[in-house]
Amino acid sequence: MAVAPISDQPQSLKKDKKNKNSESAAASVTEKKKQKKRRNEDDDSQLVTPVDAHDERSRKRKKVEQKDPSTNDADEDNDNTDLAKPKRPKRPKDKTAKALAKNSTDDTSVSILEKIHIADISVPYTNPLTDTSLPELSRRGLAYAYQYAQHISLPSDAARRAQQPWKFNKGRQNWIIRNVTEPSVIPDGYLALAMVYIESIMGGARDALRKTCKTTKKRAKAAAKEQVEAAQPKATEPEGSSAPKQVAFAPAERPILDEEKRKRAKKILRVLKGKVQPQDV
Repeated sequence: MAVAPISDQPQSLKKDKKNKNSESAAASVTEKKKQKKRRNEDDDSQLVTPVDAHDERSRKRKKVEQKDPSTNDADEDNDNTDLAKPKRPKRPKDKTAKALAKNSTDDTSVSILEKIHIADISVPYTNPLTDTSLPELSRRGLAYAYQYAQHISLPSDAARRAQQPWKFNKGRQNWIIRNVTEPSVIPDGYLALAMVYIESIMGGARDALRKTCKTTKKRAKAAAKEQVEAAQPKATEPEGSSAPKQVAFAPAERPILDEEKRKRAKKILRVLKGKVQPQDV
């Protein structure tokens, strides 16, 4: 029995099929690599840093400047204009204001006196602000005592709070204490008004005033003693001499002034002790 020859066709088909599978696999791998490469390129294009972008803009700008140099100058001018701070215009000197300020100094005393408020309250004393014969400082200081006289003349605390004729001022109080023994600063006609305030002083200020008055009395007494001694004749020549004796007298103005201060100091002490009322000095 004859044996049929074995055909090689099935083996060739298997080889062809195997080759096709290998080629398709290789093509698939190649395609995947291409896709991956494209994705990497896309990622790189998206991850451009600001420095790279700045460099890119700089390169573009240089290209433009090379084409048109005037553009670069214009840009620099714009940059300088933006960076330059605007200068403030100088304010013109106001000479008028200085002139007015200088003229106002002449009326300073008048304006200060006008600012002093005197309530419409009747008291048995003369308003020192109306007395133009007084020095300006005396008018201001005595006006403070006048306001206090109005203050204590009101019948109740409610009335004082309502009208407020007086407010404590340490500077004015010190002025009165310092000048109450000076007739040239506080004339005799205003001594009773000053005493109204002196009577109200309390504490250390009262003790200091009492001490000042005692010192004033001692000085006046010593000055009077010196005057008496100076008035006595001094023998400058031996006895039997025919030359006339010379008598030296001390100046009279200072002893008189010291005597007036002594009298005032004595009155103040009597008021402080309560022996005399201010209106009776």
